[in-house]
Amino acid sequence: MASRTPQFNAAATLEAACSIALADLVGALDPEYLRQQRWFGSKTKPITRLRLKDHAVMQGGLPCFLLALIEVEYSGFDPELYSVPLMITDRAVPQQDLLLELKTASEVGFLYEALANDDFCRLLLEKIAHPGAIPAARGSFVFEKTHAFIRPEASTVTRSRAEQSNTSIIFGDALILKNFRKVEPGTNPDLEISRFLTTKTDFAHIPLLAGTIEYFSEYAAPDSHAAVALLQRFVLNEGNAWEYTLRHLEDFYAAAARSPKAQSPLDTSVGSGGGSSRTGPPPAMEERAAELMRDYAAEASRLGHITGQLHLALASDPRGSEFAPEPIGMPDVQRWITAIVEHVESVFRALERSLSSYEPKVQTTARELIRKKAVYLKKVEELRGLEASQTCKIR
Repeated sequence: MASRTPQFNAAATLEAACSIALADLVGALDPEYLRQQRWFGSKTKPITRLRLKDHAVMQGGLPCFLLALIEVEYSGFDPELYSVPLMITDRAVPQQDLLLELKTASEVGFLYEALANDDFCRLLLEKIAHPGAIPAARGSFVFEKTHAFIRPEASTVTRSRAEQSNTSIIFGDALILKNFRKVEPGTNPDLEISRFLTTKTDFAHIPLLAGTIEYFSEYAAPDSHAAVALLQRFVLNEGNAWEYTLRHLEDFYAAAARSPKAQSPLDTSVGSGGGSSRTGPPPAMEERAAELMRDYAAEASRLGHITGQLHLALASDPRGSEFAPEPIGMPDVQRWITAIVEHVESVFRALERSLSSYEPKVQTTARELIRKKAVYLKKVEELRGLEASQTCKIR
């Protein structure tokens, strides 16, 4: 995707472009390239300028690999910082998007995004394997590893298609490197939680943190550092709890539809005296429903247990930890109650608006539910007892 072609004087070389001329190259990039990337979130903002904030040379010579932080300036909006590693080479790579074509007095070169290059990705992994800092023009990029780091048996490098705001690189079937494209100064929650659970606890139900890449500015300030990437053990994604629940519900209704039934589950059972003895499904159908959902109930119980273990692990260090337990106060309780009540009210409003679209039997059930709204809201008020229960919270 070449746009303008920078012209360098006779003394300039492609290798010099890796350092002294890099700011000019970034300024010459076509902003349209960013808008076409899945990870670029500000596609509708008018870009006025691309500016090199800082960079570090990871590998000199040709190809030249660079870590680059690019500030995107907008008209009418605050600037944003993005991580866009770059590669300068004297050979065209047909399968990659060309950012710029470079010309000197005697050479022709090409500028590409480096994360599309397998050798660059392996170099990132190698730098994490041998921790240290790479000096940048105005700071440094620091590479660290944890005890969970392992060498992939396979040398294959693949790119995850699931990410939207980041770029994830998978090494064999052992490790995954999540590159944060939009760089946010300060503490990164993903990195902070993963680092604590991996290095301070024995909680094993997460992809363990294997390493990190962080940027530190030369200026000592609270927001002078930022997470650039984190390396984790690779775990195959089997979906989330919501998708898992929907799959089980589909299987449940399909099995229920095939099951013989004496009467509709919405019918009312009639007693021997002619009066209504009970409402809802007959006992046999309830037993069948429980049988069909038994596996799901067991998995849901296990998920709840693991979630509890997670919170206990985060609260396991009462001193010197950002997750140290804190007493629950009335402001906490009031904030939670307000949020829950607002959500419950919005759900009931949505139910009332859509009431006329339901079948008569469903309308009857929905109206009964609406009549009980006060019961549910009263249940929420029971949270006020938390303050006196000596219950603690974690951040």
